[in-house]
Amino acid sequence: MGRPPRPMPAVPVGPSPPGSATRSLPCAVAHSRARRLDKCLNQVWSPETKHGVADPRLLAELDPAGDRWVAFTGRVRKAVAQPVTAFDMELAKHLSTAEGSITSAVHFLRFAFIDDALAAQGFDFANGLDNVPDTSNPTEWYPQARQVQRKIHLHVGPTNSGKTYHALKKLEAAPTGYYAGPLRLLAHEVYSRFLAQGMPIDLITGDDVRLHDDLSTHKSSSTIEMVSLGQFYDVAVIDEIQMIADEDRGWAWTRALLGSKAKELHLCGEERVVPLIQELAACVGDTLEVHRYQRLNPLRAQSRSLHGDLRKLRKGDCVVSFSVVNIHALKKHIEKETGRHVAIVYGSLPPDTRAQQAALFNDPDNDYDFLVASDAIGMGLNLSIKRIVFEGVTKFNGQSHERISVSQLKQIAGRAGRYKAASDDKADDNAHDGQQSSTADAKDRKGSGDNAATVGLVTCLDENDLAVIQRALNTEATPIQHAGLMPPGQYLEEFANRLPEGLPFEYLLSRVCQAASTNGRHKICDIRTQLAIARAIEAVQGLDLPQRLSLSAAPVDLRTADGVQVLRAFAACIAQSKEVTIADVAEIPLEILDREPQFNKAYLSSLEVLHKAIILYCWLGYRFSYVFKDLDMAFHAKQITEERINTCLTHFSANALWHRRLERMKEDLSLLPQSDPSSQDSSSSEHPILGPNNARESCDADRAEAPSQDDSHELDLAVEELVQQADLSANTSSPLSNPDQNEAPSPRFSQKDSAAAVVPI
Repeated sequence: MGRPPRPMPAVPVGPSPPGSATRSLPCAVAHSRARRLDKCLNQVWSPETKHGVADPRLLAELDPAGDRWVAFTGRVRKAVAQPVTAFDMELAKHLSTAEGSITSAVHFLRFAFIDDALAAQGFDFANGLDNVPDTSNPTEWYPQARQVQRKIHLHVGPTNSGKTYHALKKLEAAPTGYYAGPLRLLAHEVYSRFLAQGMPIDLITGDDVRLHDDLSTHKSSSTIEMVSLGQFYDVAVIDEIQMIADEDRGWAWTRALLGSKAKELHLCGEERVVPLIQELAACVGDTLEVHRYQRLNPLRAQSRSLHGDLRKLRKGDCVVSFSVVNIHALKKHIEKETGRHVAIVYGSLPPDTRAQQAALFNDPDNDYDFLVASDAIGMGLNLSIKRIVFEGVTKFNGQSHERISVSQLKQIAGRAGRYKAASDDKADDNAHDGQQSSTADAKDRKGSGDNAATVGLVTCLDENDLAVIQRALNTEATPIQHAGLMPPGQYLEEFANRLPEGLPFEYLLSRVCQAASTNGRHKICDIRTQLAIARAIEAVQGLDLPQRLSLSAAPVDLRTADGVQVLRAFAACIAQSKEVTIADVAEIPLEILDREPQFNKAYLSSLEVLHKAIILYCWLGYRFSYVFKDLDMAFHAKQITEERINTCLTHFSANALWHRRLERMKEDLSLLPQSDPSSQDSSSSEHPILGPNNARESCDADRAEAPSQDDSHELDLAVEELVQQADLSANTSSPLSNPDQNEAPSPRFSQKDSAAAVVPI
């Protein structure tokens, strides 16, 4: 629901005394907006403005006679005095001191005048343009792909059904091909799997490229945005195809689906994407075959939570947390409460460390009984998890906490009861030749006493979250109706060539998406981040349109002044074709690495700024290799920075807020009526997950199909969350301290064991 409307001030019936606030308020508001309008109009084309780029030469080109700007300002002043149209209302919002800012108002007026001037020349963005390329049929953007006789195999089913396994088997047997997924973690997983089997393969992600020594290598594992459309392939595997509807990144799945020149295209995802893929396949004339899979074992939600009692954890449990801070906190508390070792896995861990931790957990012959992991496990890590325990059901998005979607929750929960361990890959290959034989083998093993196919159990730490989990597992996510779309670069260039020179890139990008027409199967993705980047680099002289377009897709955080300065410094290097190393850019705060680690908020924030700057440098290094040199140095600095961040997060792991939450869960437990402990974990107490007919009520709307960004910023989000927690609890106790630092270790967990259990970063 939206914010309730603000009540209007009461209007007196009788005459009001002179100078009363009620009578003078509308006049005061009008005068205030008029003054702000005059200030903004004076800044729109001033070369010394601080509010974006104001080029008087562009004004002269758009208004050679000088009368159009005068007429425009007159209409704007009238609109402020008597707002009627939607434009008038939007202008009033920008001029409101409560809702607008001078910068946003100046940009709004500048772009509105450009619209007005171009409309006089026949460019009407509001009603679409007849003299620009058509975007209603994106299948025509990829003519070479349309010349390939493609067959699409759509593998759909719940988590732990073997759909991705079968698709990767096709890739293994093909002479050429690629795998593309949403996370670096998944790309690394497939890359490592192929190398372990002696198959040469390249790794290509946004900030990490590893080319195999064998120059004849024709296979790659990449993140979805890095898919190459210039090569022909025998097999292409596109994972998590339901993310084609993601409002930020969905365009990348659409691009790969429509533009890949592959004889066989294997798509892996959820059942709810089938109708959309059927429509898209029919549009491009491809043959489609749908392969449906069922879980290899049942999945059940338990009837009780753990009530915050970590001693109730069982061997093979995976506690899922959506915060790197809490992952480290849980590791420490579980080891203290149980005396057993805990492995941890999250996306931004170095790949070798992540693989080592997964191997420790999967090994049944050691005392790494538990795993604490992020939501990244929901997308494919091969782990021998018997039960999923949710630490919570909300996730920090950079500003606030929001509940995870039904789709995300079910995907993570589905990792419980993994059919086989990672070490069983080769031994069980024959059992996976077909879905029916796999299921039959599982039943035979279960009947013979072999526990290879176990029931997947799902619960949580907090009793308040249990109902949410139970409802989600019994709720079918809504069908996907639209594929995300972003006009390609060549479309933007052709669009710009039809307009006067010198138009701001932000203006071009916004109006291109505004004028782009779509059909019922597609939807233009959210471009607010790209527009913000375009505005930030508008003042950098010498950048051509393709360079600005590449920079607009860069992984940059513009919420801080440091992020803006780093971006502009890199953009200036590109504009000047100036070769630099990471040590040559003064805006990169490498000096923080020369200081001794400090466990405080300021030091953590400095590390976050540095980490983001290095990621951006590496990302640009693969796109502007003639500018950004010595990526090995950048990778080394990135590794050191991540080690420092992980050290700080480990130190802060027992923060006060998590302590208070754990104590609250235990207090809730003490208020519950006592029950027979012998029946607590019996199978009769579980709720079988059968389908939507069992749902007692529907869950919240499925707001997000999957994470909107790659896992490269996972550490940065952890730092931001920790800093926010520090600010929220500043008046009570500081979470940036370790309340257990003077406590002796648990009697069942020696100092030697504690040192051995530290994650090797």
